[in-house]
This record gives sequence, C-alpha cells and structure tokens, in this order.
Amino acid sequence: MLNKDHVKSLIYKHRQAIIVVGMFTIAFTFIMLSQEPTPAKKQIKRFMATHKFQKELTKKIDFENNFWPPELVVDGKTFQLEYTFNKKLEKYVRRQLRRFFTKNASVVVIDNNTGGILTAVDYSHKGRHFGNGITFSTTHPAASLFKIVTAAALLDREGISPQSKFRVRGRGTTLYKYQLDNRNRSWDRKITLKNAFAYSNNVVFARAARKYLAVGTLGTMARDFGFNKNIYSDLLLSTSFFMDPTDAYNLAEKASGFNRETRISPVHGALLSMIVANNGIFKPVSVLKSIEFNGKDVKAKILSQPTESLTVMSLESNSELRAMMEQVPKKGTASRHMRRLVRKFRNYLSIGGKTGRISGGLPEGTRDWFSVFAQPKDGVDKGISICVMHVNGSSWYIKSSYIAKQIIQYYYTKIIPIKRKMRDKLVRNQVVKKGES
Repeated sequence: MLNKDHVKSLIYKHRQAIIVVGMFTIAFTFIMLSQEPTPAKKQIKRFMATHKFQKELTKKIDFENNFWPPELVVDGKTFQLEYTFNKKLEKYVRRQLRRFFTKNASVVVIDNNTGGILTAVDYSHKGRHFGNGITFSTTHPAASLFKIVTAAALLDREGISPQSKFRVRGRGTTLYKYQLDNRNRSWDRKITLKNAFAYSNNVVFARAARKYLAVGTLGTMARDFGFNKNIYSDLLLSTSFFMDPTDAYNLAEKASGFNRETRISPVHGALLSMIVANNGIFKPVSVLKSIEFNGKDVKAKILSQPTESLTVMSLESNSELRAMMEQVPKKGTASRHMRRLVRKFRNYLSIGGKTGRISGGLPEGTRDWFSVFAQPKDGVDKGISICVMHVNGSSWYIKSSYIAKQIIQYYYTKIIPIKRKMRDKLVRNQVVKKGES
C-alpha cells in the first residue's frame, strides 16, 4: 500500500511528464471552447432558451383574472407579444355563459390548422367572474372523454373493427364486476364498438380493453394523446395525468373513463378532438401568434422544438375513429342539442365529438363534458375543435353540447362564414353521387 512519502517521490520523479500532460489538457480545452458550437450544442442551447421563455411567460400570466402580458422581458430583451385569441368569438362565448346559472363553466376553442387557442375562458356564477384558472388546470376527471384514447388503441394497435360486437349486461353507465365476467347469460345483449362509443357504454369499453389491450398499450396511447407531457409550445403548465392500471379491473376502469384518477384540462379536452381532425397527428397548442423583437417576428426562432408533431395513429384507424365520433352528435349522447345543427350544416361540415359526465375534481361538482371538432368537407380547412365543461351543483341548467352547438353555428356564420359557392358545390356533388349510386 502506497504511503504519503512514496506518492511524493513518484510525483517528483515524473514531474516533467505531469506538467506536459497538464499543459496539453489546458490548451485542448481552450481550443474547444473557442470553436463554434456543434449542431447538437445549438439544439441544447435553443431548448434551454425556449424553456426559459416559457417559464417567464407562464409566471407573468394571471390566469385567475384573465391577464395576458402584452410584452415580456427575458435576459434584458423586451419582446412584444400578440396572442391567438379571437376577441369577437370570446365576447360571444362570455355572453352565452352569462345566460345560465351553472356553478362553473369552461370553454376552449382551438384552430385545428395552427393549434392556436382562439378562446379559453371560464366563468364562475357565484362571483359573476371570468378567468382562465379552471380552463388551464388539470384538476378535472376526464370521464368518458378518455374513450377517445381507448378507441384509438383498439382500432390502431389491436386492429379491432368498429363493427366488432361485445356481450354486455346491465346498464351501460355503470361498471360492476358481475358485468365483466366471461359467462354467457341468456339475457346478455350484443353491442358494436361503434354504438357503444355513440352511447358511451362503459361495459363494452371495459370488456374490450380487458380482452385485447395490454396495460402498456393503453398507457402508450395515452401519452401519444398528450397525457403526462406538456401539450403547449409556449407555456409550462401542469400536465394531464394518467397512471398505468394496476390490475384487470383497474384496466377496465381506466379504459372506460369510469374513475377519478385520470385528470385532464379543458384545453387538453379540445386537443383530443383536434388530433382526430388532423388525421391522427398530435401538434402542441399555443397561445402566441407572434413574438416581436426590434420589429421582427422571432417566434419560430425562440419556440422551435426538435419535435413539433407526432403521428398518433394510422390514417385508416383515424378515419374509423372519426366516423365513430360523428355518430355522437347524430344519434348518440349529444344528439338532443346537436341534431338540428348537424342537419343544418351536414352538407358542408363534418362534426364529431365525445361527451362525458362524472362527479369529483376541483372545483367540486358534477362535470358535464363535450369535446367536438367541426371542419369543412373540402379537406383544405381543418376547422376548429371545442371543449365545453360545465361543473354543476345540485341543479342542472344547460348541457355542454348546447353551448358547443351555439359556438359552431356562430363561428361558421360570423367569424369565418362558409361561402355560398362552396356550399352549393358540395350540395351538387352529393346529389351527383346519390344519382350515380
């Protein structure tokens, strides 16, 4: 074992070699630091700048009082900010929310083409107060909105058809263990996955998940749909929450949305429909239209990220899921208020969505969800996606589907009116197709 004196003698003996190695190390380090950063270093530097800008912007926003700063100072530089919000649309949404006595309500409208948030507002009836705190918070049980994720996993990862039939017993709004056993009963009935989605049948989705989905498959699809990750390109907020199932019954609960553990924000609720409207492609949402510095728009430079989009499912699976969502306003759980709108716009708009209802979350109350997309059938404009969430107390005054219907109608008549020429062309094309068939 070396003692202190022996170590000193070795250093003294090889002192010249040690000095040479040290000088070479210092020179090499100086040369490397003086060189231009490599592309990898540039990406890291850019990501750090993006993270810092997001953090500073999020700190300056007052969500409770709906204050969005017109400028932001980062590292001594002053940036002028322009937001994606449409004032005319937001004014209409506020007017609609004031009409009813809902305990709390939240409305989000996203432009599917850009991912920009056109409206994000919540309303508290008690204080007649408008803000953004509820809209951007992830304290709300996702309920049956999560069936969009489960349906995508069944269609894309397991190859299940919308026409696949499943045995069910009991009410579709419950989920007892006797409803999930594999014994065939004479009173069992069969329901297709497509109809189960339209009427939000918990039992069908629970049985389908237990039979076909692995625990990891559902979790992977949830992350692809934005759970457990930041869904914004310009903000740093809490993420929607999904925990992998712990056992077979918990898998059934998670897949059907029959639980309070899976949490989501109204913004993320609109994003679920936006993914389907964009042919199965996930894009982060944003609140910033432009970031100006010295008269130049530097948004693309500041907020650029290595991965801006993600293919969640194949085009074929997305088409099947879209068709399932289109049944909800036509004959499903949202048909009461949406049927008239669908009939009015059916010649030139594709409308599809998903409802949900569950108690729990913050603020307390029973949540009534509706996530829906509405886009022209011309295939050029991707349209809009909307999420409406009402938090009701002991009394219910209005359904979320009614507010969504009003917004769609207003948007396509006042904000971006559909041209009569295009409408007439689509009507003629449908007449020709019917004649050919």
